Amino acid sequence: DAQWTAGSPQPIEAAAASDGIDEYTEVGLQFSGGRPNRDYPSESLHVHCTDTDGEWMLVGGGVNTVTVSREHAKGDAAVRGTAENLLLWIWGRPGGEVEILGDETVAATWQALAP
Repeated sequence: DAQWTAGSPQPIEAAAASDGIDEYTEVGLQFSGGRPNRDYPSESLHVHCTDTDGEWMLVGGGVNTVTVSREHAKGDAAVRGTAENLLLWIWGRPGGEVEILGDETVAATWQALAP
């Protein structure tokens, strides 16, 4: 965010971006203090890196219930892209050009959960 404000964002290395997605799915998505009663969609989202190892399956179960696994599985929607673009997309930041497969509304609903 600071780099975007300064006007010259630097690339994020694929391994670091994949770690950032891990942190988001395992911590930020599940334990955001800003949204203590988050209502997760019942539809699933598969997130898939195209430039490094990294796949996540997000399955919501209503208020405060979400399951995250690192696996290849078919979701109601899938988002594919480089680790950097996926990290930016999942946080709703500029520059996150990704390919969305399946139900685009489901993908947008998961993206809107960013803390």
